[in-house]
Amino acid sequence: LEGVRRVSKYAEQAAEKLMSSNPLVFKEFRGRGLLIGFVCGPTNSGLVNSALDHGLLCHTAGNNVLRLLPPLIIDETHVDEAFTVLDVVAKSSAA
Repeated sequence: LEGVRRVSKYAEQAAEKLMSSNPLVFKEFRGRGLLIGFVCGPTNSGLVNSALDHGLLCHTAGNNVLRLLPPLIIDETHVDEAFTVLDVVAKSSAA
């Protein structure tokens, strides 16, 4: 559980950076533990499909939310990999 708390806090900090560099794409962060969601500016299904094309499995949820549900055994390097993909997807979406 300590590892989940550590990685969850790291993911929240990384999410803030991701949103600040892509404010038109990621409007809001929602999360509890490692259940991570981003309220999206563009349609979330397009972002999810693009992320999948880049090897990141995520899905849609609720009202235009992109959701990540990683296993509890992830570490900070996995968060970095996932958020790097989301950054690439966001930049291509905004272009």
